[in-house]
Amino acid sequence: EQAISGWTIYLDTDEDGTPDQSTTTDGNGPYIYTNLGPGTYTVTEAMPAGWTNTYDGEHTFDAVSGTDLAGTEGVAEPLNFGNFDNIDVSGYKWDDADGDGVWDEGEQAISGWTINLDTDQDGIADQSVVTDGNGYYEFSDLGPGTYSVFETQQTNWTNTYDGSLTFDAVSGNDLAGTEGVAEALNFGNYYYVGNALTPGFWSNHLWAWDGDPETDGSVDQQGRSLASKLVEAEVLSSEDVLIPVDSNGDGIIDENDEAGVLVGDANANGLTDEGETTIFFELDDAQEIISGTAGDGGDKLTDFARHALATQLNINNGESPDDDLITDAAKWLTGTAPYDSYADGSTGDVDWDDDGIADWQSNGNSGWHQHVDYLDASDDAWSDDEYGGEEIFSMLVSFNENEVPVITTTTTMEADGDTTLIG
Repeated sequence: EQAISGWTIYLDTDEDGTPDQSTTTDGNGPYIYTNLGPGTYTVTEAMPAGWTNTYDGEHTFDAVSGTDLAGTEGVAEPLNFGNFDNIDVSGYKWDDADGDGVWDEGEQAISGWTINLDTDQDGIADQSVVTDGNGYYEFSDLGPGTYSVFETQQTNWTNTYDGSLTFDAVSGNDLAGTEGVAEALNFGNYYYVGNALTPGFWSNHLWAWDGDPETDGSVDQQGRSLASKLVEAEVLSSEDVLIPVDSNGDGIIDENDEAGVLVGDANANGLTDEGETTIFFELDDAQEIISGTAGDGGDKLTDFARHALATQLNINNGESPDDDLITDAAKWLTGTAPYDSYADGSTGDVDWDDDGIADWQSNGNSGWHQHVDYLDASDDAWSDDEYGGEEIFSMLVSFNENEVPVITTTTTMEADGDTTLIG
């Protein structure tokens, strides 16, 4: 611990409680009053803002002829003064839009969120502040002690990065979370209202359906995995929703089957039951497809497969689409009646060799098998009024993005010359 220079020390020479002389500490911290005659004296220190006195060496004494008084360097005793340079603690709150526990570029700060400070380690907030328009919060002028910073949870928000921190304050050492970084004193939360999850979510959480129990997403300051927090918040039904499936179509699930997603498995039992139509996507292929982006007027096969995979993952996660949506999706992807014949010869069938496995990367490149054409928005297999894939695709999107179709009726009522619209 270092000495402090330039600190004002007072001397009261007449016992009225008011300093009559003052001096300042030098570069090594000592001060001195010399040539004092008989009398009663009191030594005190100045107390500037932003500092906390931790040892008060104030001393009143009667001068004794020839007897000097001195505080000993390095000892907390009368005539020495110890002080703590108060600290500031700050950080940020952000909207983890993709729920991956990382503060990604473009993710916005959240204002008005309550952050708490526990000053006595009883687990109860003693001070609270709310984040400003930039998501920033600060606790200022904290003296010595042990502190804990934590956030208040809000309904429909899942904490994905917990920057809670317990620390012993060190004189003059401010603590701050860095804007844009998932680190201590910063807090990330994902907004979730229940139901299905988007392809973007599954793309940003590949570990949640890779069949590997050792991959659980990012780990926060408290040592908690993102997987465990999403399960606790009921966003995920388990830490890995990839289920064992009958990938080779022999009617059983055993060591001969590969890992992947069985689209069309409406009851999520991993088998193609009576009345079900399914198509198997190998795991690497499924993860590559779902990690792509939907194109405007581009390859509709990939757009469709991406949402069909997301829908099946949502079914594995405990959600249930209405009617026969996932069955119709599987039928369209396999060219099964009534999605097997279009006037222009186009098709949504991605299983060219009829082995029950989607022909992605079969030619050694990313993309569909060389015999499977890319499907354009104008092709009949997509745009046919009765059996086109576009209608099924729209329902897949609505399910995955929790969009509820709204039917608005407008009634005009006339009364006393006023018109009222009810919808």
